[in-house]
Amino acid sequence: MTERKVISNFFDEVPLTKTHLKLIVIIAIAMVFEQADNYNFSFIAPVLREYWGLSIQQIGFINSLFALGMLIGTFIFGLCSDLLGRKKTLLITAFIFFAGSLLNGLAPNVEIFTVMRFLTGLGISGVLIVAPSYMMEMLPSKGRGRIFGIATTVGFLGIPAIAFLCNIILPLGGEHWRLVYALGAAGLLIVLFGAAWLKESPRWLVLHGRIKEAEAIVEEIAGPGYQADLSHTV
Repeated sequence: MTERKVISNFFDEVPLTKTHLKLIVIIAIAMVFEQADNYNFSFIAPVLREYWGLSIQQIGFINSLFALGMLIGTFIFGLCSDLLGRKKTLLITAFIFFAGSLLNGLAPNVEIFTVMRFLTGLGISGVLIVAPSYMMEMLPSKGRGRIFGIATTVGFLGIPAIAFLCNIILPLGGEHWRLVYALGAAGLLIVLFGAAWLKESPRWLVLHGRIKEAEAIVEEIAGPGYQADLSHTV
């Protein structure tokens, strides 16, 4: 029987696995949607001014509430990630973000649209705060910074992507601006895949005294050739 290698420092001694790759893909795609939604209002605002007859002051107010939502969400979900766990908080914030985007596209009036922008800001800030720390806690030490940098770079592709889509969709006029938010809501699929593929951070579990659960996750991700012993990290 082959002797199993003992892991004593979370994923630092583990090579990159398929589970890690799934995590990277999910986080990178979430960042693409996050960056796209951060910038889509810049393109949609002129259309909404004409569609609802909004003033510059009203546009500024909508954007301010979005920023306020991000500010509040930073504090709320930063705390939640410590209390509820990285995975659970990430999925909650992603759901709020994508649901808010969908409701933006369905908003019957500017008042509901404004509230939904605030809600979307809450969710976006959660993804922005929780995703990087979750990724850093789950990746092996070798290449951690490089992998995180690649995922972040992929996320910034959301900016030219939303500009390209808006350039195609918005000139169609009418209510076609709603399609931009509908496309953003497609990110709800990330929540479904995330719930199935993502694991809780073993570092968070150890911090809360759940050593056996943490060891089980490390062993599951590392594969059959490894055995975890994280008792010394308490």
